[in-house]
Amino acid sequence: MKKSDKFFIPASFVFVLSLAYPAHSQKINQIIPDKKSGIVIRQENIFITPEKLKEGVTANFKAKVENCGEEKISNVVVEFYVDDKKIGEKTISSISKGGTSNASISYKIPSGMAGEHVLELKVKGIRESKKFFVFSNLPDLSVLPDYITVTPEKFKGGDKVRFYVKVRNEGVTAAKNVKVDFLINKEVIFTRIFPSISPNSFSYISYYYTVPVTMQSKMFLLVKVDPENSVAELEEKNNAAEKLFMCDQAEMDLVIDSFSVNQNNPKAGQYVTISVKVRNNGNTDVYNVPLNIYMGENNVNPVFTGEFGIVRKNAISSKSFSWRIPNNIPGKNYPLKAVIDPGNLIHETNELNNIKMFYLNLTAPDLSLSLGQGAAPTFCYPNTNPGLNVRICNDNVMVVDDAKVILFYSPPGNSEQIIKLDEKRTGRLNKNFCKQISLFGSTIPGTIPVGSIVKLGAILDPDGEIPEPVEENNRLIYNIQVKEKPKPLACPCLVVSVVDEDNQPINGALVTVAYGNQSESKTTGPDRYARNGEAIFENRTTNVDYKITVSKSGYRTQVLTVHYDSSNPDTYYPMFVMDKKALLTGKVTNNQGTAISGVRIRVEGTGLETTTDAEGKYGFLLNGGTYTLHFSKIGYNRSVEANRNVAPLSTVVMDKVLTPGNVGYWEGRVTDDEGNGLSNVDILKNDSLIGTSSANGSFAFQIPAGMNIKFTFKKQGYVTTEFRENIDPGDEYYHELVMYKPSTENHVERGATFVSWHQHEGTPSNAFFIPEYNVDVWWGIGNVKMGLDFTKSGDRINLNKLTINVKGMEWECHRVEGEGEIETSAIDVPIKISAGGCTDKLTQVDVYKVAIESGGQEVWQSSGFWSSASQPQNSNTRTFPLNNLPVTWDNSLKVKLWIRVQKKSAYGTDGEGSGALAGYNMDRKLITWYPQKPPTTKISTSWSQISGYFIGILDNPLNAISEFTDLFTVEQFEQYAIQDLTPQNFPGI
Repeated sequence: MKKSDKFFIPASFVFVLSLAYPAHSQKINQIIPDKKSGIVIRQENIFITPEKLKEGVTANFKAKVENCGEEKISNVVVEFYVDDKKIGEKTISSISKGGTSNASISYKIPSGMAGEHVLELKVKGIRESKKFFVFSNLPDLSVLPDYITVTPEKFKGGDKVRFYVKVRNEGVTAAKNVKVDFLINKEVIFTRIFPSISPNSFSYISYYYTVPVTMQSKMFLLVKVDPENSVAELEEKNNAAEKLFMCDQAEMDLVIDSFSVNQNNPKAGQYVTISVKVRNNGNTDVYNVPLNIYMGENNVNPVFTGEFGIVRKNAISSKSFSWRIPNNIPGKNYPLKAVIDPGNLIHETNELNNIKMFYLNLTAPDLSLSLGQGAAPTFCYPNTNPGLNVRICNDNVMVVDDAKVILFYSPPGNSEQIIKLDEKRTGRLNKNFCKQISLFGSTIPGTIPVGSIVKLGAILDPDGEIPEPVEENNRLIYNIQVKEKPKPLACPCLVVSVVDEDNQPINGALVTVAYGNQSESKTTGPDRYARNGEAIFENRTTNVDYKITVSKSGYRTQVLTVHYDSSNPDTYYPMFVMDKKALLTGKVTNNQGTAISGVRIRVEGTGLETTTDAEGKYGFLLNGGTYTLHFSKIGYNRSVEANRNVAPLSTVVMDKVLTPGNVGYWEGRVTDDEGNGLSNVDILKNDSLIGTSSANGSFAFQIPAGMNIKFTFKKQGYVTTEFRENIDPGDEYYHELVMYKPSTENHVERGATFVSWHQHEGTPSNAFFIPEYNVDVWWGIGNVKMGLDFTKSGDRINLNKLTINVKGMEWECHRVEGEGEIETSAIDVPIKISAGGCTDKLTQVDVYKVAIESGGQEVWQSSGFWSSASQPQNSNTRTFPLNNLPVTWDNSLKVKLWIRVQKKSAYGTDGEGSGALAGYNMDRKLITWYPQKPPTTKISTSWSQISGYFIGILDNPLNAISEFTDLFTVEQFEQYAIQDLTPQNFPGI
C-alpha cells in the first residue's frame, strides 16, 4: 500500500503499531485503548521472575492492567500465552476509573524448552508481549572474592591460619564430584573434592595452613572450582576467584629458659648432670638448633655440643649432659656458659638472650697459708739455704689429703718466674685443723748481686689439684734483700725471743743476761744474725744458770732464771711472752695487826681464788678491769671490796683487816628445770622462815654458825626441797638448786642445766722456763628438758609421746691466766687464777641421737640431727610419737640423749666447737634420764672445789676427761646422769 492511499477504519478496529529496535529482539507495542473500555497494558508493566529461568523452574508471570477509561470496568479477563499457546487466564473482578490491577500466573518451565520464548497477554482484544530466555537444566558453580576469608586477619610467616571458602551451585541440578584447588604463588597447597553440591546452595571449605616462615608482604590465595572443567555448567567464567592477604615477617626468638646443675655444691670428682632448657618465644617452630657449653675461661672450644631437633613455638625443649667435675677447677664461682645458635644461623628477633651463665660453687675446702712460728724473713745470704715456717689450715668443710706446698724464690727483675727450692706434702688435714710445716730450700745462687731484692715465698696447692672457693690465701711472699754473708757467730750462743700475747715479735725490748757479777744487755730487733724480736748473746759459758730480765715500756717486766747447756739445743732459745697485766697484792691482818694466814680471797663471778701465805700476803695477776673481792676465813667476819678498778700494768696494794665473827655467808639461786629463776620461794631454817628468793631466784643470808642445820625450800606447785648443812663462822656457801613440778598419773617431765668447759688455747706460753698458761675458758651453759606421756597398767607402761627441748644459754667466759711466781717489787706471792670476761657468746646444742632403753635393751631410737641453733630463740623442741611403746617401769627405763655443745654460729655451719678441749672430749655428752626416779635435789660443789679443779687441769690437762664433772648441774646421777664421750663412742661424727 502506498503512502497516499486512503483506508477506511471501522469503528471497532484497534490499531497496533509495532516498532523494532536493533539492539533488542523484543518488540515494543504502543497500545491505543478502546474508548469504551479504556484498558491499557504496557510492556514495562509485564514482570517475569526469576530473571534467570531454567528448565524445571516455576516461573511467575505478572502484568499490571490500567483503566484509562471514563468508568469502572468489571470482570476483566487476562489471558496468558507462551509462544502463542495459552497457558492460563486470570479474571480481575473490577478496575476503577483511572486505576490499575495485577494479574499473575505461575508456570513451570518444561524440559526441552531451553531457548528464547515470547510471553503474550490478551485483554479485551488488547495485546502485549515480552520475550524471555530459558536456560538449560545444568549446574552453575561459582566462587567470588567475597567468599574467601582468613583468620586471624593479621598473621606472620610461620603462623597457622584458617582459610574459609564458600562454593556455590547456582544451577537447578546438583553438581557431582566437584574439585576445588587452593593455590598460593601458583602452587597447589590444598585440594578438596565435593561428592555433590546441591542446586542453588553453598558448600564450605575450612583449611588450616601454616604460612611459610619466608613468607612476608603480599600473599595471594587463588581458589579454582572445577579447574579441569570436568563438570558441565551453564557458565564457566565464574569458577575462579583470587584474594590478596598481607603477611608480616615471621618472628623467631630462642631463649635459654634455664641452665643448671642437678647438685647443690657438689664435690670435685663427683658426677653431675648439666641441664639446659630452651624456650621458643617465636610464632613458629625452629628446627636443628645447635647448643654449645663452655667451661671456665675457654670461649672457643666447647666442652659439650648438642642439637635440638625441633623447638616448638611457645614450648620448651631440654637437653642434658653428664659431667665429672675435675679436681683442678676453682671451688667458687666457676663459670659455665650455654650458647644456642652460636653461629647466628637462625634469624631471630632477639639474639642477646641466646647465652646463659651458671656459676658453680663446690663443696670444697678453703686452705689457707700463713706464717708459722718465727719472724718473717727480711734478708738472705748468697749460697745459703733459705727456710720458711708456714702454718697450713683447713676450714670446716671437708677433709683434705696430702696437699702440696712448695718453697720458691723469684730472681731480681723477674718476679713472675718461680724457681722451686723445696716441696712437701701436708698429709691428712682434718676439718678445722692447722698444721705447721718447715720448708728448707736448696741454695740461692751466689751469682745474685748483694743488695738485690728477691722474692721468697711459699705456695699451697700450686698445681690447683684441690678446688677451693678462695685461692688468694694460698700464697705467702716476702721481698728479701740479698746481704753480704757476715762472719759466723761466736757460739755457744743464747737466742732470746720476745713476743706479745698474740705471738707477734717485739722489737726494742731490753734483754739483760746476768751470771754472777757479769751481765750483758741487748735490744731485740733484726741485725745480721737476729730476726725480729730476737737478741743473740755470743760466747756463752756452758752449764750455768742465767738470770734473764726483759723489759719494755708498756709491758710488764719479766725475770726468769734458766739453765744453759751448750750440749742441749733445747736450752738455746728461751722465749718471753710480754703482757700488760696488773698486780693486785696486799696483806690481811687482824685488828691487832697480826698477819692471818689461810684467808681465802675470791674474785666474784670468775671462779678465781687464792689464800694468804704465812705472812698474810696474797697476790693476783689481772688483765685489768673492775673487780669485786671477797676475803673470808673461818672465825672471822667476811670483808668485801666491791667494784675495785685495776688498771693494766698497775700495781694495786689492797690490805684488809678481819674481825672475829660468828656467822656464815649462805647464798645461791633457785631455778626451775628449764633454768629459769624462781621468785618468792620460801626459805626456812630449822622450819622457821628466814626469807624468800628474789625475782631472779637468788638469795643471800648471814646464818649463825651451827651444826646439822635444816634448810627447806617451798613453793606452791613444786616439790619441796630439803637438806642439812653445817655452817662454820666466816665461811662462804653457794648453792644452785632446781625445784621440780610433781609428776602426774600419765605424764612425767624433768629438766636439767648442764655446763661444759671449753678451752681455746691450751699450750703453755713458755714451756721452757716458767709454768704459765694462757687459756680461754668458756662455760657453755645449756638446758635439756624431757617429758613422757604414758598409760600405766600395773608395772607395765605404754609410752605414747616423748617431748624434748634443748636450749642454749649465754656463755660464761673467763680468761685463766695461769699459776706462777712474780719477781717484781720484792714480792714473792703465789698466783693461782685471775679472770677477765667476754660477751655475746651463746651455747649451741646439737642433737645427734635419742633412744629409749628398757630391760637393758634399746627399744626405740631416732638418729635425725637437729639443733637449738635452727630456731630464732636458740631453743628447739621435738615431739616423737611412740605409738603405745611397751616398757617396764623400773630402774632399767632410761631416755638417752646424745648432744654436742659448742659456741653458736650461723645455723648450717659448724660452730667453734670446743677448741683445744675437743681433744679432751669435753664437747660430746650423753645425757641419761631416769623417768621413774623421784624428784630429789642434790647440792652443787663449793668454790674451793671449782678452783681446785682448775688448778688440776693446768697442772695436768690430760686429767680433764677423767676428773671433770658438770660442776653446776643439780641432780646429777639422780634423775639425770651426764657423761662426756670420746669421738669413737659418739654417734654421727
